Amino acid sequence: MDSLTLPQTSPIEHLGFTPFRLLRALGGYALLGLGAALGSGELQIQAGLEAALLPVAGAGILTVPAMLVAHQTLALKASPSAMLRALARSLFDVGDVGLALGPVMALFLLTTDITPLVFVFLYLGLGLLALGMSVLRLLRAEREADGSLGATVGIGALALGWATLAGLIALRLLLPPLFSLL
Repeated sequence: MDSLTLPQTSPIEHLGFTPFRLLRALGGYALLGLGAALGSGELQIQAGLEAALLPVAGAGILTVPAMLVAHQTLALKASPSAMLRALARSLFDVGDVGLALGPVMALFLLTTDITPLVFVFLYLGLGLLALGMSVLRLLRAEREADGSLGATVGIGALALGWATLAGLIALRLLLPPLFSLL
């Protein structure tokens, strides 16, 4: 392949994932939102999907580019594609957990009256799981690129700062659709 030929893969395939994997993960988040909408008693599908997908998409879109720029500014060694791969793997894995928990949550919510509370705790738990997995995978990506202690401290501070910002943005984006489900 010469230098002028572009690869014949999509951006998501370049990171090592298929489009099906992305759709499956997003389906897991959407299934949680549909379960919350079913359990709200009024079948507010739009609010349920917004509550499930908007925090994930919004936090990622608003914070990942800034984190990648800060990573390059700090002259850390991991490549941007390795960082994106670590974040994507966390997003996909937590989406798969949501896909597994979605039917269970939907059945539980159809038989009880505590729908919004269950959705809040489940979704916050999955959010914390996603942020924790992301931080650990970002640390691993940097450690694989440069095993020095200084790099681990630098990426650790950056990853914790990013996770805090992403978590606050996701929480802010979660509240309006969540209140419409209450």
